[in-house]
Amino acid sequence: LPKSTVLEAPSDKWFFDPRIDESAQLTAPIFDKTDFAFGHVTRREDPVWGDDTRIARMANDDTFYMTNCATQHDRFNSGIWLSLENAILKAARSGRVKISVFSGPVLLPDDPEVLGVQVPTSFWKVVAWVEDGALHARGYMQSQRTLVNAILRTERRRPEALPELARVEPFEALISDIARATSLDFGALVAADEKRAGGPEARRGTP
Repeated sequence: LPKSTVLEAPSDKWFFDPRIDESAQLTAPIFDKTDFAFGHVTRREDPVWGDDTRIARMANDDTFYMTNCATQHDRFNSGIWLSLENAILKAARSGRVKISVFSGPVLLPDDPEVLGVQVPTSFWKVVAWVEDGALHARGYMQSQRTLVNAILRTERRRPEALPELARVEPFEALISDIARATSLDFGALVAADEKRAGGPEARRGTP
């Protein structure tokens, strides 16, 4: 598609990948309560190419499944990771060549844990293309360990609110569920509910 063409997913919503059990996918709290960003592992622009705008839009929207979202610190996602993505995209455009891009996190058994989620401290990209009939490839690794360590230090300093309530956690229910069951309006308490995990749709654009 022309460089000026911008395809936006509706309200930039993220969705669970139907191929995988929802319990195995990230949800809003790890992003809402930390400096981790709802960032794409595969950039939304990368699959948006060709002359068929319908297919291009489908490709764009497919990048908003939670299986394409990892715990990248906001400064990492919008900094060195973005600069690498920009360099690859610029190379493809200026060289007028098709580049295949493979991306992912480095998953290690001793990855640090934040809010019950193991967080990768490094991410990788491998790019491949054909030039003069020969296959070429380059690999890249980028670390966010320093940024993750900063989040861990913040988490350790943060005291647990009303720790005595942990004893009655088995009886905890969503205030929104109590509202539905009782037909009562709890107003702002629904949004303030600490148990309100919700799905990824709760993060962006969902009433």
